[in-house]
Formats: sequence, C-alpha cells, structure tokens
Amino acid sequence: MGVKVRERKPGEWWVFIDYNGDRRAKKVGSKRAAAELAKEIEKQIAAAEFQIKAPPPVPTFGKFAEKWMEGYVKASLKPSAQSCYADILKTHLTPAFGNRPINEITRKDIKDFIYQKKAAGYAPRTVGAMIHRMSSIFEHAIEDAIVTVNPTRRPGRYIGQPKLGEGMTALTPEEGQAVLEAAREQFPKAYPILLTAMMTGMRQGEIIALQWGDIDWRGKFIEVRRADWSGHLGTTKTGKVRRIDLSDPLLDVLNGHKKALAADDLANGRSMSEWVFPKRWYYPTKREERLRDDNVRRMLSTCLKKAGVRSIKFHELRHSFCSWMIQNGENLVYVKDQAGHSSIKVTVDIYGHLIPGKDRGAMDRLGKLLEKSATQAQPGETRLSNIQEMKGKF
Repeated sequence: MGVKVRERKPGEWWVFIDYNGDRRAKKVGSKRAAAELAKEIEKQIAAAEFQIKAPPPVPTFGKFAEKWMEGYVKASLKPSAQSCYADILKTHLTPAFGNRPINEITRKDIKDFIYQKKAAGYAPRTVGAMIHRMSSIFEHAIEDAIVTVNPTRRPGRYIGQPKLGEGMTALTPEEGQAVLEAAREQFPKAYPILLTAMMTGMRQGEIIALQWGDIDWRGKFIEVRRADWSGHLGTTKTGKVRRIDLSDPLLDVLNGHKKALAADDLANGRSMSEWVFPKRWYYPTKREERLRDDNVRRMLSTCLKKAGVRSIKFHELRHSFCSWMIQNGENLVYVKDQAGHSSIKVTVDIYGHLIPGKDRGAMDRLGKLLEKSATQAQPGETRLSNIQEMKGKF
C-alpha cells in the first residue's frame, strides 16, 4: 500500500496509488507536479482523509474508437486516410473487439488477432495497417487515463516485415506503348491523361487536380501543388510542392489538348476551365469541374482491355514510371525528386533492386584493383633489393 511516482516514457509522469486493496493511476504533467500530488495524497492517507472516487465506467473498444474517429482522425487526416481508417475499423477491428471493455484487451488477444488475419490470407502490410490503427486508439486511451499500457506495441515479430512496394506491379515499356496506342486510336480524350501519368509519375489525385497555371511552358516543368482526395481538394501526400520536368513530346500533347479544350469552350460559349482535365470534356452532360477517381480508373481499365494488357491499378502507372526511369540508368536522387518520395530511403527500398547492373562486375573491378596493387613493388621487397645491390658493390 502506498503512493509511487513513475515516468512511463520520457516526459510522461504518473502517480500510482495502492490504497485499501484499490489501485488507481493518474497521469500528471511534470515530475515536480507528480511529486507534489503524491506528497499530498500521502498526507491525506496518513490522516485517514483520503478517498478514491469511483472511476467512470470503462468504455468498450468500439465506443472509444468512435470517439477517436470523430476527434483525432477527422481533425488530423485527409479524407482518403479517413476513409481507409473507417474501413479498417468497420471491417476488422470492431467485429473483433468492439464489444469488449478496452482495458480488458490483452497482448495475447492482439497476437491471436494477428495470427487469424495472416491465416485468412491478409498480407503483412495489411495486417500491420490494422495494428497501427489499434495502436493509435490505445495511445489515445492512455492519454485519457483509461488504460495504462498499449498491448499492440512492437508487433513486428508476429506480423513479419513487409517490404515497401510489396504487391505492386509495373508495366513493361512495351505494354505501356500498347496502352497508349489503344488510347490514341480508340479513346483519344484519355490519351493525354495516361501519357501524363506514364511520363511524370504523378499520383492520380495530383493529375485530377492539375491546373493550367501549374505548367511552365518555357521552363518545361509542372509544379505539383495540390491533390484531389475522393472529391476533396487538398495538399499533396507529403504536403510539399514539387517540380516535375516535362519532355517535349508530353508538352506537345498537352499543348494540343489545351487547344482542343479552348475550341470546344469557344463553340459552347464558355470560359475555359482552369483544370487541365475538366470533367465536362469527358462527360459533356456533367457539371462537376473535376474528374472523380472512378472516372480515371475506368479510362485506364478500358484502354488496358483494348490493348490486351493485364489489369493494373492507376497508381501502378506511377510505379511503372519510376521503374522505367531507374532501368534506363537515371540517378536515384533525381527519380526521388520527380516522384515526390518523402526520402531517398523510400526510393531505394522500393526500386533499388532495379538499378541496372548494380552488382555486375563488382568482383572483377575489385580484382583488377588488387591485381594492380600486387604488381607494384612492396616496401620490404624494395629494401631487400637495395641491400643486395649495395652488397654487390663491395
């Protein structure tokens, strides 16, 4: 029985109370504040004046997760991430833990959940995403003093280590050409979008949100300033503006596309849209300004079928761009800047294995280096040779 002060993690101080068989824990801001509170509680215990108030009922995991969604997720994350979080919660976490008091969920429960999902065929990266969401929920529950531990910490040895880029595929250059030819011949309005995706590596939402003012025709580059997330306009994935160099063929196509849009708007008595790919150009009866995600995906799917090329996701056109650049011998730092990866480590982890001939000839080059060194006179040999020459003179 007593009162103790502990630092659970750097800068996070707690007061733990064990009194008359009842235990409580309270998070306090600083070490000094925790020590003062502990001292005051000890005085009250000594004077038999201390009483532990009945704690509020512990919420179920499902109820607390709803609060977490309404507070943290909606206030902090982009619409696309919110949708992903809500889907994981509804499909996986709530069915497994929703009705259980959040403080009764143990590490064994988490391990069993991981093993069940892996047995059901979910990839390590997908299972990791589920546990990451659970971890965030428990961290918020700790801050609210509802639980004292996070049972999801360090789950790597149970999940396995997923690799960046796992599950993604890329078109071969020949497949890319076939898709572009099918678009140019049968769906000419889709051709500029697909060519832009393949020759810039821009994300789908960045292409949808591209405006004419983002293109520098003289400098031959695009400034990627924004992205469309399920109909919501916001910043790019990294929150940063980046420049993408443009090739002359792509500039010519975009220039021709702009002229076609201008002619159509003039014929219909409209001012020209600020969007490079306005929805009314593809769906004349629609009033929305920007395309939707499913519109762009449908264009790609149709062109893939007409070209006789396997089905891929639109995002894998970006993956194809990066793969082609690296296989063509382009510098990894340049590819990282063009693609807008958060760090060079991301680029290396996903595409490092594609560097052409990165290991070929390494041993031969080392052998030639050592062979060259071996042919040079060594210090000991030089001294011995000099001594023998000196002996010959006497």
